[in-house]
Amino acid sequence: MNRRVGDTITHVRESSRVIDQAAEALSRGKSLHDRMSRKRRAKQREVQVCDLVLVKNRRSGSKFLQPFEKEPGVVSITKGTMITAHKGHEYITRNISFFNLFRQPDPEIKSADSTQKVIRVQMMKIELMTALR
Repeated sequence: MNRRVGDTITHVRESSRVIDQAAEALSRGKSLHDRMSRKRRAKQREVQVCDLVLVKNRRSGSKFLQPFEKEPGVVSITKGTMITAHKGHEYITRNISFFNLFRQPDPEIKSADSTQKVIRVQMMKIELMTALR
C-alpha cells in the first residue's frame, strides 16, 4: 500500500451516506410496489363515504338470480378494503369486492341517445325505400 505512515484517508461523512442509503431503499420499495401493482393489474377503488353501492347477492348457485341486490346501500365507513354500508337499519361489512358502485343514468344522455337511435332508424328506412324504387 504505497502510502505514508500517519497519512489520513479521505472518507465520506457517515451521516450523509446513511441518509443516501435510506432514501435509495425507500425509492426502491416504492418502485417495487408500483411494479407489482401493475403486474397484478390492481385498480384503485372509487368508493367513498356517502356513495350509493349495490351489495353482492348472498344467494348464489342459480343463473336466474341477479348478481347484486336491487336496492342500493349507502357507504358509512371505509377502512382500507373493508366497507360498511347500510340499507335502512341493516348494516353490512364486507370486502370491497362484494360491492359495486351504483351509477344512476343521466336522463339527458339517455334521451339524446334515444333520439339519435330514432334518427338512425328513420335514415335506414329512407335508404331502404330509395333502394327499392
